[in-house]
Amino acid sequence: MRFGVNLRFDLKRLSDAQLAALLESAWERYETARTMARPYRLRSSARGPIHHPLAYPFLSILSYSVRPGSWSVEPAFLCSIGGLISSRTRAMMHMHLALCDIADVTDELRRRGTRRQGAV
Repeated sequence: MRFGVNLRFDLKRLSDAQLAALLESAWERYETARTMARPYRLRSSARGPIHHPLAYPFLSILSYSVRPGSWSVEPAFLCSIGGLISSRTRAMMHMHLALCDIADVTDELRRRGTRRQGAV
């Protein structure tokens, strides 16, 4: 788990099977957005200090390349505004938000695994 304030209390109420389904759904959203974003590529995605879906567009950073060898690092909010105009930019934002969800679910699964190991 990384540094940040975890406000994803909704994940604690889900069963392991529900978390697995949520993780699968997030990966499917990512792959769909990746197909729509071509030729853009997401180089990195950072959730920011507050872990909650409402905070991600404002506090997280995403980095993408438009052409081979080029980079663009922007606050996700600016990309979400750009998504109003460009469908590829919107797809990049959807990729980023899917990766944030994937990281949240993975953190919850790790937390549960650590707790179970301590109980054994």
